[in-house]
Formats: sequence, C-alpha cells, structure tokens
Amino acid sequence: MPPKKRGRGRPRKILTEENVDNSTSKQNSHVDFENEDDINSEYDEGSGEEFDFDEENEYDHKILKSRKTSKNKRGRPSKKEKEQNNKLTKNKRKSQSEDVSDFEIDDSLKYKAGKFPAKSSNETYKQMCDNSIPLDDESELWRDRNKEPWDIPAFQLQVFDVIEKYIWKRGGDNNLQFFKDFVRWPSRKFYPDYYHKIVTEDCISLKDIQKRSYLINEENETDISTPSENSKSVLKCNYEQLILDLDRIYKNCSFYNEKDTIIVRAAYQLVNLIKFDLLKLKNQYRNFEINPYIKKEIENKIIKKLERVT
Repeated sequence: MPPKKRGRGRPRKILTEENVDNSTSKQNSHVDFENEDDINSEYDEGSGEEFDFDEENEYDHKILKSRKTSKNKRGRPSKKEKEQNNKLTKNKRKSQSEDVSDFEIDDSLKYKAGKFPAKSSNETYKQMCDNSIPLDDESELWRDRNKEPWDIPAFQLQVFDVIEKYIWKRGGDNNLQFFKDFVRWPSRKFYPDYYHKIVTEDCISLKDIQKRSYLINEENETDISTPSENSKSVLKCNYEQLILDLDRIYKNCSFYNEKDTIIVRAAYQLVNLIKFDLLKLKNQYRNFEINPYIKKEIENKIIKKLERVT
C-alpha cells in the first residue's frame, strides 16, 4: 500500500502557557467599560447574580461580558437595539411631517390622473391660441387663398415633398436637427404634462400634415376619402386649412415653452420656411397670361381708378 498523502491544511496550534497568556491579553484589550453600574445591571438581568467590581475579579467580569456579546451572530442587532432604531425612525418621520405641514401646496401643481387635461387648462389654451386665426393676416398666401385658384398639379405630393425637406434623417444635414422636435408628437414618458396642457385633438406634427389630405369636393365640400359613386364635383385644394395647420405648430410650441427660447424660435423659423416654399410653388404654376380673371382684376383695380382721377 502506498503511504497516505500529507494534508495541505494549516497545522494545528499546540496550546502552551504563552499562547493562553496572549489570548487573554487580546480579549482584555478589546473590552471597554463605561460605568461599573452598567456592568452589574447587565449581569443581574441575565443570570440573577451580583458581582462587585474589584481588581481581583476584573478578569471574570470581562469573560462574562465577552460571552454575553458573542450571542448575536454575524453582527445582528439585539432586541434592544432594534427597538431603539424603530423609535429613531418614528421620530424622524414625525419631524418631517411637521415640517411639510407648514408649507401650503397649490392644488393646480398636483398631478391629476387621466389621459385628458382638466377644464382649466383647456380654457387657457383656447384663450391663448385661436386655431381659426393665422399668425399673419397680411401674408400673400392668406390673402390669395380664395381670390385666385392655384392650379398646382399633384398638390398633395408637392406638399409632401416640401415638408420632407425639413425632416432630419441620420447622415443628412445637421442643420435640420433644430427641427427634429416637430417631426412627431412629444414623448408621453418624458413630457406627460404636455398632454395635460394641450388636448390630443390640437396636437400636430410634420408627419400629420404629410398624411392629411387637403383636397375637398367643390360642391358638397366633403373629404375626398369618402366620395359618392355618381359624384361629378371638381376637386379643390384647401389652402386655408393647410396654412392654419402650419401655424398651429408654432402656437403649440409657444404655449408650452417659455418665450424667447431656442425651440420657440426654431418653430417660428420652420413655419416661415415652409410657407416660403409653398409661395414659390404658387408662383411657379401661376398663369400670367391675360385671361378673363385677370381682365376683371385690371378693370376693377386700375381702369376704374384712372377714370375717377380723370
């Protein structure tokens, strides 16, 4: 039989008088006493015995103290310590509640459950932002929305292409990052108060304008998405609604954000740039030849004024 392998563990220490003296000295160094009365009271509760603190039996007191503290394993607190901690936490909560009760909190700042905002916020939005009135009444687009027909072929596609220019894409023009916030609605996760101030019916984005149809029937003025079978009406472009939808982007932004901020200025710039492109489309396909409509305008505006002067 081969010999047994020797164990690799640590060799056991052999107790000697020197080791015993060292161990006792270490125990004595870690134990501290505040008062003599505390020591006697603790031993009275546990064992029922009384000890007098003298120099002779000091070693016995220290051994009993070490045995009593060694009952709590892994540093777990005793029942007395738990009760003290609970009292401290209760006192802290009471003090915090008293401090908070001194301040008065407005009910308007509190969160109100529900998807739709309260009536007060709706009223303020309607008072501040009237979506039936444009930003600039004297602009050429608004003045000529009904006077002269705009003969723009494939009007819906032209509007789609104009708005597509200002939608930022990865790897594209970095200057369009200023308009990135207006491509879609704000996030409900990061901006929940936006939908408590502005109703979802009034929210609008560039993608919404691209998806909407601004073609109506001239006779019944119904949407093109539900035409009748035997209808012979002529399709007409609703330029007025298109201009109001563009202005609503700026109105919503200025209502939610503070004035003279970067995002409000970016919204104003975006709306004006899109209107400028629409004005170019209008003049590009405009008929500058003398037709019956232009003749009437010349007679009313020029010839009649000359007759009055003469």
